[in-house]
Amino acid sequence: MPMSRYISTLGAVFSSVTLFSAALPADELSVVELSTPELSTLELSTPGHPTISILRSAVEAEESDQLTPDNESTDQTNPAGPSDSNVEQPTPIAPGSETSQPIDPGVEAPVTPGQPQTAPEPTAVNTTNQYNRIIATAACDPGAMDVRIIESVQDLADINNPDIRIFCIKPGDYRAAGTVNLSSSGSADKPRILRQLADWPETLTNTVQQAPDARTVVSKIRLSNASHWVIDGISVINEDSATSLANRSIEMVNESSNNVVHRSLVEGGRVAIRIHGSHRNLLQNNVVRNTVLTDGDSNCINIEGDPGQTVSGNQVVGNEVYDCTDSLQLVTLAASKGNLTFPGTLVANNDFYLTSAMYTDCAGNSDPAGNCSRAEGRFDIKGGGTGPSDDQSIRVIGNRIWGARATDPTLGGTSWGGGINICCGRDVSYVTIKDNIIMSNDRGINIGGDNTHSINISGNILYDIGSDNSHSGHAMLDLDTTHSHTWTNNVVVDSKIWGMFLGHQQTVSCNTVINSWRSVTSNDTVMGGNYYFGEVQVPNNTSGKTDILMSTAESSANTPLCVFRKQLTGPEQICIPYAQQTVGSPHQGACTDQ
Repeated sequence: MPMSRYISTLGAVFSSVTLFSAALPADELSVVELSTPELSTLELSTPGHPTISILRSAVEAEESDQLTPDNESTDQTNPAGPSDSNVEQPTPIAPGSETSQPIDPGVEAPVTPGQPQTAPEPTAVNTTNQYNRIIATAACDPGAMDVRIIESVQDLADINNPDIRIFCIKPGDYRAAGTVNLSSSGSADKPRILRQLADWPETLTNTVQQAPDARTVVSKIRLSNASHWVIDGISVINEDSATSLANRSIEMVNESSNNVVHRSLVEGGRVAIRIHGSHRNLLQNNVVRNTVLTDGDSNCINIEGDPGQTVSGNQVVGNEVYDCTDSLQLVTLAASKGNLTFPGTLVANNDFYLTSAMYTDCAGNSDPAGNCSRAEGRFDIKGGGTGPSDDQSIRVIGNRIWGARATDPTLGGTSWGGGINICCGRDVSYVTIKDNIIMSNDRGINIGGDNTHSINISGNILYDIGSDNSHSGHAMLDLDTTHSHTWTNNVVVDSKIWGMFLGHQQTVSCNTVINSWRSVTSNDTVMGGNYYFGEVQVPNNTSGKTDILMSTAESSANTPLCVFRKQLTGPEQICIPYAQQTVGSPHQGACTDQ
């Protein structure tokens, strides 16, 4: 399919560089030469998917672990787009009509005479959001009665002393202490603090950006019936290679609630972070990566409970989570499906991804250019909410998810490389999946399970889902065991199969589909009021709302959407073509008019 790729500089980070865009053939590697010596070009190429050029600072290219990202907000603009004289006029598709063939340019959607439309400038978008919480840290005053300065492994023996509330650990390696066991609790107004003793500049957002010898390193942390702890700026580097599920780097169990893990680096373990049967914990601005790989799941983060249990109010916000079997799972590990629920769970503003280090040749051998992986989907939801309100539902908002590939069949597992998966036989309901960017995966958003219902999918951008070599390619998918979903205001660009809607009593409306082929719908899916541009297969309209159908992607007048990702280990700005409406878009405001 014809595609345009956009390149941009890190204009919002490096003020001396101007933001620009360039249209490139899909099969041409994009190279940028700049006179600015402080910048270098990084080619991000994932097998079977188009190359995206990303400009990074020369310092970042040399040592990404030493980065100091600039998280200042970038104003979002809304360019007016091209004038009406250069925009193709929409061809309404009457309700009840059916188009199952590709659009024939110049026949079904004639273009108003005029010069070809040029690509507008991309809009830079800030990826911080309102869900990040300010975490107040405590002063390390050696003269205070409730402060202990930790300088040796032996000093950690007092970690549960009720007379000491603030533990400040000097930089160094404390892994000889083994697991740091927390069994005492603080309170909402006086939490217990485990923090690094260091002066953190405002620009330092995670200990991964420190030199290795400047970090405070422990092996494992376990909280059991321990609440109101703040763990801040600690590097948990677990070198235990045991493949048992009991090998966990950080775990919160037995009603360990209202805890915070913040600005920390967590590596290793069969599971890097486990929250089991505990509530209202916050994981924020952490880097979590590189679990012990073996048969079965080796996940970065598990939030879990027992069948019939309610695990409520946990939040995963602003983290960078990569190179594990799954970045995050909401799950019960018991053999019985049970009826586990996760009301009030929030997953927002995270980066979940795989790097090419996890790819294989689909025959069990590592291959950075391979079409399979040693992993599964990036985020699995195997339990639901209890109602539609924020404190009852699961909310998945504003995340960036990429790089997933189907599981290598020789390594076990049957995952198709999805971004967000509701799956595996569980009854899941009341999930909101909103404003996420899902790109360069084998699949996008998948909804399965038995009697899964009431899933609201809106405002997401799905780009480059599937490829000629992928095992799937569905950008949006639900199965016939599910019902009562709404798919609205999503944008699908350059994807293999834009939609397969097999569930029942659902609505698919107000979505924008650009250069994305194939679609399948069930007989009772309410389909209509969608907008199709370029090479698209258009399903039967059953809604009574008017579709918009035009023959080229350019006639959408959409602009690229530029976002930052990998904000903790090394900010990259990527630009997704045609992802953002403008006032010149023929479908702008169309949903509110129907």
